[in-house]
Parts: sequence; C-alpha cells; structure tokens
Amino acid sequence: MAYLSIVVCVLLGAFNTLLSKKFQTSFSESLLNFVKYNLLNALCACFFLFAINLFKINVNLTTFLYSLVYAMVVICALVLNFFAYKFVSVSLVSILSTSGAIVLPTMFTVFYLGNKPTVTIIISVVLMIIATVIPYVGTKQKFSKATLPVCLAFFVISGASSIVLKLFTLEQTATDSGSLFILTNVIIAVISILVLSAILISKRATIKDLSKPFPLKTTLNIVARTAFSNLSSVFSVFAIALMSLPVYSVTTSSIGMFSAFILSIFVFKEKFSIVQAISLFLSVCALVISVL
Repeated sequence: MAYLSIVVCVLLGAFNTLLSKKFQTSFSESLLNFVKYNLLNALCACFFLFAINLFKINVNLTTFLYSLVYAMVVICALVLNFFAYKFVSVSLVSILSTSGAIVLPTMFTVFYLGNKPTVTIIISVVLMIIATVIPYVGTKQKFSKATLPVCLAFFVISGASSIVLKLFTLEQTATDSGSLFILTNVIIAVISILVLSAILISKRATIKDLSKPFPLKTTLNIVARTAFSNLSSVFSVFAIALMSLPVYSVTTSSIGMFSAFILSIFVFKEKFSIVQAISLFLSVCALVISVL
C-alpha cells in the first residue's frame, strides 16, 4: 500500500510538472506576483484540504508547532526557488534537491532514530546520488559569493520536509495529517498577507496593483496545481508512516526521475542522451535494490 501511495504521488507530481511548464510561460515574475501567487495557493490549499478532511480540523499544541515548522520549510523552499536561480543553475539545483532528499533523511534515520542502514539501502543511496550527479558532470557552472550558502540551503530544505513529516507521524500527541496541512497553509496565507501589507506600506505597490487578479487561465492553473500538490502531500504522509525514510527517499527519487525522463522525451520532446540513459538505469537499479 505504501508503494502504491508513492506511485500516486509521482503521477500527481507529473501532472503538476505539466501544469508548471505552462504556468512558467504566462507568469510575470516579480516580488508582488510571487507573494500574491503564494497567498492564492495557500487559500486554495486550505479549502481543498478542508474538504478532503470532511470539513473538520483538529489542532492541539503539538500539531500547531509541527505546522509552524513545516510552514517555515515550505516558505524557505518557495523563496529559494524564486531567488536562487540568479546564483545557481537549474542543473545544480536538481542535483542538490535530489541528493538532499536522499542523504539527509538517511542520516536522520541512522543518527537520530537509531536505525542501522542495511547493505541494500546503502547501495541504493549511493546509486541514486551517482544517477543524480552523472548527467551534469562536466557542465559549466557559474559561481559567486552567494553560491555556497544557496547550495547549502537547497540541500538542507530538500531533506527537511520528509524529516518533519516523519517526526509528525511518530508523535503520539499529534492529531491528523489533514489538520497539519490545513494549518500549515493558514500560516503561509497569514505570512503572505503580512508581506503584502509591508509592500503596500513601503509604497512599492498600490492597492490597485494588489487587487489586480491573475488571468483566468493562470488562476485555474494555480488551483489545479494546488489540488495535485496537496493531494500528493496526503499520500506522501501515508507512505512515510509505513516505511523507513531511506527507502521512501530512494523510491520517490528513482520513480520521480523515471517519470521526469518520460515527460522530457514524450511530452516536452527533449533529446535523450546516453548519459541520461545511464542515469535512468542506475535509478531503476536503486529502486529495485531498495525493495529487495
């Protein structure tokens, strides 16, 4: 059942990728639009998750604290993705994100939870890191003074979300995951409103700018992506609760990489090199070994 949940997560992620590609072509990047987008995204997520949770929310201090931490992780990821490409290339972001999502949960499982890694898990983790890095070996990267802290931030944030969710599933006093995600998006919405207020007070934008809606197609795209993303989060918590973090990380990364290659070839019509084929083969091997 856990592996079925991961497959569903990856399929939802694939749909999200397709919509993201269309979204990027129509979205005007600015700080104002970025914050407005996150506010709309958080509000849509609150409604969507509230409906999935049968219009119930159960919050105590433990769930609130986890929601606050998870909201900070999400906000950091959003800010990094908005600003970091001025300092770090897309390919390097891909390496850092995948590696962080595999290495950090594995280290957390070993050193914090005290679970000894099996030989198959170690081999799977190593194969996934090689599969992630190999397509970008030899590519020219531009580095600046901000590159190192940005790279470190990407690496940490990529592994932090699954670690927080795993801790939440282990916390006996916590409530349900639906309430966690609803409250997380409420916190993001409140922070977005505060930032928009600051932008307005600083006179960097007018009330007319703030109230100007996104085009209908862009709004529908945001709503659909919000639904896919949050539904994926619900399935991911279910999978994380049933399996170890290293197995979860390797499985999601390898299946995700495979789906990304499928999309790049058959949907985005991108060229498929021998190096990419090797990377895909290694990721499949990592997946097979991890489930042995």
